Amino acid sequence: MATPLSILLLVACQANPGDAPTVEDPASTEAETTQPTAPPNAEELELHVGVGQFTDNLNPHLTGNVNPVVMGIADLTLPSTFRRAGESWEMDPDLLKSVQPNDPAAPTEVTYTLNPAAQWSDGTPVTISDFRYLSEEIGSNPAASEAASYGLIKSIEPTRSGAIAVKFAEPFAGWQTLFRHLLPSHIYGAENHPFSTMMDGAMAASGGPYSVSSIDEGRGKVELRRNDRYWGTTTAATDQLIFDRMPDLSTGMQMLRSQQIEMMISQPSEITNIALKSLPDVQHRTVDRGVDLSLSMNVRSSVLDTAEKRGEVLRELNPALIAQIATENAQAQRPAQPEIEAVAVSAPGQGEPQGEVPAPEDMRKLGRSEADGVLVIGAPTDDQAAVSAARVAADQLKSAGIAARVVTKEASALFREDVPGGTVDMLVSWQKTARSGADYLDQFSCVERKTAVRAGVASDKKLLPYSGNVTGYCDPELNKQLGAVVTGQSTLDSQRGSIEGHIAEANIVVPLVRDQLTVALGEGIEGPAASLDAWAVDPYSAVMVTAPEWKKRHGTSESVPLEGEN
Repeated sequence: MATPLSILLLVACQANPGDAPTVEDPASTEAETTQPTAPPNAEELELHVGVGQFTDNLNPHLTGNVNPVVMGIADLTLPSTFRRAGESWEMDPDLLKSVQPNDPAAPTEVTYTLNPAAQWSDGTPVTISDFRYLSEEIGSNPAASEAASYGLIKSIEPTRSGAIAVKFAEPFAGWQTLFRHLLPSHIYGAENHPFSTMMDGAMAASGGPYSVSSIDEGRGKVELRRNDRYWGTTTAATDQLIFDRMPDLSTGMQMLRSQQIEMMISQPSEITNIALKSLPDVQHRTVDRGVDLSLSMNVRSSVLDTAEKRGEVLRELNPALIAQIATENAQAQRPAQPEIEAVAVSAPGQGEPQGEVPAPEDMRKLGRSEADGVLVIGAPTDDQAAVSAARVAADQLKSAGIAARVVTKEASALFREDVPGGTVDMLVSWQKTARSGADYLDQFSCVERKTAVRAGVASDKKLLPYSGNVTGYCDPELNKQLGAVVTGQSTLDSQRGSIEGHIAEANIVVPLVRDQLTVALGEGIEGPAASLDAWAVDPYSAVMVTAPEWKKRHGTSESVPLEGEN
């Protein structure tokens, strides 16, 4: 397909047909006078952003797949019914003409009226099929992160007026979190793509201001292009947005100096802010993301199936030291969740343990027999911080006499197979910070289902974890508390202490690090405001949510090669 640049160049060529004719062609003269004297070159139509790690799986609905680049691309390419505005939610008028809940606080039915202009980048309209597809896939996939919330949906049906009526099995206070980052069902659903891997290295179609043109994890590059079919009010201000992976802070700073990148977005080290202050004409700020690196205990494991066993393991871990080593930052920010931190057992340097500490020979019993292996700590292969944290945790356990080893796998396989199968006993991964009732529901709730029974034997019911509940922990009392919050019977503020205390007593999760991003802005880019501190941020994608407004600033000096380049 011809790009705007190629069209401009073609027209410019046509406007210079050689020797002028004897009789001047008015149309030709008009064409000459209306063409720009100097069409913009490719570099003026693209922006480069240096980033840290990223994965090539772009599905934002997978458990643990909350990398800022993944979440930023989701915001820029996938339509949503609601978007965050500070601590609240606002309807996205680009996708919806209106939304009508039968109870704004905790509805049992919500009617969505789509903007008739809403379409995917291949020209296919956004329809009710996209709502159904996302709900069904999340509800049935063991690697999906929001299964508990979507599990409350009873039906999705069209109304006589052509709107979409979503009915819930019970009132749902978290209804505004649903149908964020819709997926093109006419491609993924029709072609029966596996949900956990269908967005590896590519995206089928876009419903946002940008489209993914290429992603190369090996080279560390993601390229987005303006979606010319985007119907929304905020179209992309630049043709191409390129994310380049930076190996380290020093390289990123040099790329800013040489203007090979206009912006840098990375997790801070101990000296990041000090270093960036030395760069002239560069603004920078550090923002918190609503994401934590956490150590989760898998209760499906035969060696960690009681709170006592899990407590014995946690007693031998030093979460603060794990966080510092994993992030290579002695000032790593620990999650401010004292109720969860106050687990029934204490880590070294964190206070006195409650109860008698078992002798090393008793601790070794927690490890599996030689035939079965040892205590296994899982981590996603492409997540450097998670892998490092898992290895440090294993070292600490070994020092305490507990046999342990680390297993790294692709995130999709880890959450789809190993976690629900109980083949990893512990897990280190990034998880969304529980900020709302829906967040707690997705991460800690269970569903009541009938168990398999023999003929003539009365059926029984059992609580089974939703897929986003990576710990696998199920408790009727906790389930009851979570249900009361999400149905609007009680508020999260009134129940948070009790919920977090219950989680702490179960010894199932220890938050290690609250994720932060440092954003450095060079003089070669214009954004939504002159001051970087005034830019809007999203809890998951940070400043990337404002990317449609970014454009190259005119009049800046040309980029120069890095030292050693020709």
